[in-house]
Formats: sequence, structure tokens, C-alpha cells
Amino acid sequence: MSLEYNEEEEKGDDSIAGAKVISFDTELNLTEEEKARLIFHSFANLINVLLDAVGKCRVALNMVDDGVFEETLRIVTEIGKSLSSISNTIALLFKLPILKTKIVQEIDQAKKTFTEYEQKQMAISGSSFTPISKAFWKDIRWIENNLLPIVEIRTKELTQRLTLPGDAWVMYKTETLRKNMETVLLAVAKGTIMVSGIVFREEDRKVATDMLVDLEFRGVQEGSIHLPPVFQDVMRDLIMNARKYSLPGATIKARMINDGTKLMIEVKDNGLGIEESEITHIIEYGVRGSNVAHRRTLGGGFGLTKAYFFTKQFNGTFTVASGIGVGSTFTLLIPCPSSFRLMLPAGTHPHTSVIDKTNARSASAEVKRKDIPVEKSAFASTPKDNQMERRRAMNQKHSSSATSSATPSSSTHMPSSPLSTSYT
Repeated sequence: MSLEYNEEEEKGDDSIAGAKVISFDTELNLTEEEKARLIFHSFANLINVLLDAVGKCRVALNMVDDGVFEETLRIVTEIGKSLSSISNTIALLFKLPILKTKIVQEIDQAKKTFTEYEQKQMAISGSSFTPISKAFWKDIRWIENNLLPIVEIRTKELTQRLTLPGDAWVMYKTETLRKNMETVLLAVAKGTIMVSGIVFREEDRKVATDMLVDLEFRGVQEGSIHLPPVFQDVMRDLIMNARKYSLPGATIKARMINDGTKLMIEVKDNGLGIEESEITHIIEYGVRGSNVAHRRTLGGGFGLTKAYFFTKQFNGTFTVASGIGVGSTFTLLIPCPSSFRLMLPAGTHPHTSVIDKTNARSASAEVKRKDIPVEKSAFASTPKDNQMERRRAMNQKHSSSATSSATPSSSTHMPSSPLSTSYT
């Protein structure tokens, strides 16, 4: 892989003193299977964690009933195998909601089975009975309280991404993004062996080892922000990567801001930093930093590859500033499309218009002008093919003008490939 990057000393009031700034610009030359693994990276990680957690419960249940969790493992394995192919995953999309239902059912069965087993053993052994189920109940509670909420969040995200065009921009409530982010990060913290917990406000730090994750989401309109759905995943991966490279008690600042001209995602930590000899290789598929290679992980080792890959897909820039002992900052800048297609909520009259404006503010103003509830609206666009879309729209406009001069018509001409979006 040939790599092009610009390198300079980091400067500025909010920068990392002494760090190198590197802006990447290269083609990754990935295979179709590798691209699929990037698309499904976070869900694949979840599948691995589920297999690990359910496997531990099965070990405890083997002495009682080795059939419990059999169906869950079958579905998880089937979904996991499909994640190397986009078409195969789409074919199994209907099974994603079934997964959570099946896990809940088999957890209930496992709890009942194990409780009955222990009661029988207690009746036989009396006061000499020593429970052996402490680890089992711990694993069950972790699946119920932490993994199941993640399954629900990521199932919804993946379903949305697979049913929308790959270049769609969707309007989200900032409150929803924050809640989902906190839910996943807390679950990850509880499921790892790292000694540090996670808090989201300085005043919530109870012990010195607690790691502060300072989150900020801000859009043009207060309370909402539009972005390509995959960048929820990207930001989450960057935060978890920063946690992996930070010591207990560290602070991670993560911002997602859309000012109407660009979407900025910035994740900054004051952790270990990246070795200078390795920093130019961090976006390569499957590469891990040597200073965290000893830590056990169920991930695939390509979170940064995914972040870079999707940033380039949306014509953005990917910049890293890092220095050993001072931390790292990852900055992604994604240009907002100049052409928005405004889509009405499902079930309403299919009146759709092309809004060719310079920023998101004008598009949101169009929502209000048409009396469309902004909390139910979304914007979709074609960032990679935006120039082509504008040509198509222009050609159709000329065609429409020629036709209307001969035959009056009130219809609105649209670009050839309509996009649908949803509000989350």
C-alpha cells in the first residue's frame, strides 16, 4: 500500500504539544470481503462478545442442560458467518431482531434451569452445599444488563444502514446519539478487565481511576444533527480506541459537530500516544499499536481502517496528531453536500423536492416552510456522486423546460435515483 501524508508539528491552543500532525491520503486497495468486514466491523465485534459471554454460561450449564443457548449460538454463528459478505448479511437481515428475542428466552430458561439445579443440590447436601454459580449469574446479569441494550442499538443501526443508500445523510436527535453512545461505552467498560470505569461528567468521578469521556454533539439546529449513519460507529470506535491507549484516570474529549458546511468528528486523549515509526501504518487493515498488543481484545484490529475508509468515501479528510506520553487526536472533516433531497416521513404524501443550497440551514428552513415536522424529517444526499447528480438534475431541468414549453405541467422533476431517510 502506497501511503501519502503531510507531516508537521502540532500547534494551537487546544493542541497536543510536541505531537506530529499527519494527514492521510491513500487508496487502501481492499478486497470485497475486507470492505464488508469494515462495514460490519462493530456488529462483528458484538457477535464475538456474545459468543464469548454465552460460551461461558454454557460451560456452567453443561452439568445441568447442555441444550440451553443452543439456538442463540446457532443464530449468532449464522449471522457471524454472513458478515464477510454484504449480500449474505442483507439476506439475513430479518434475523437480527429475532436474535434479541431468542437471547431473552434462553436467558430465562437458563436461570430457571440453574436455579432448579441448585435447589436440588442444596436439598441433598444441606448446610454443606457450596454454590458454584457465582460466575454464571455474573455472566447472565452482564448479558441482560449490558449486552442486550447494545444488541438493540446496533441491530437498529445496522438495519437502518443496510436499508438506506450508502451515501445517505440522516437527521438524529443529539440526545439519542448521546444516550446510545453512553450505553455502549458503559457496557464495554463493565465487560473488560481494565480497572478504570467510565464517567461522562467530572463531578461523577468517584475514584481516581475513573476515565472521563467528555461528549459533545451539536448541529445547525439545536437538539439535532445530520450525518451519515456509519459515523456513529466511527466515533464510537475512536473513543474505544482512545480508551485502549489511555491509562486509568485519563480524559477523552469527543466532539461531533455539524456547522452546516462540514461534519467534524474529533476524539482527543491524553494517553500513551502512538510510536512515531508506527503512526503512518495505523490505517492499514488489521494493524494494532505495539504498545497495546498485549491486551486481550475481541475486535478485528481495523477500527482505524474503517474510520479512514468511510471518511474518504464521503470525500473527507483524516488527520492524526500523536506523541508518545502526550496522547493522540483524531480529526475527521466531512463536507456537507451542497444538494439536499428532502424526504417526507413514511406514510405521508410523496411530495419531494430538490433543494440546491449551500448548507444545511437552508435545507432545514425548507422543512419549516413546507410545514413538515422537523423531528420527523431527514436529509439524504449523494456526497461521492454529488457532481454527477447535479449534472443529472441540470439535464432533467433542461429537458423539463423543453417539454413544458410545448406542454404545461405542474410536476417536479427529480434526480434519477431517489433516496429515503429516517429520523432516529
